Amino acid sequence: MGAAFPLMRSIIILCALFACAWAISGPHIADLNVLLPPVMTNPVEYRLLGSDGCFT
Repeated sequence: MGAAFPLMRSIIILCALFACAWAISGPHIADLNVLLPPVMTNPVEYRLLGSDGCFT
């Protein structure tokens, strides 16, 4: 019974450290905005004219 307490305490400390490290790491929204293309204010629709694989 006496040896179980240090083991449990170590496991709890490791879990707490892992939870803190997981919460801090990871992408932030400011980092993701750099990777996104700019928003188009006037989107343009394109239509390919042609048939049978031949486009003009």
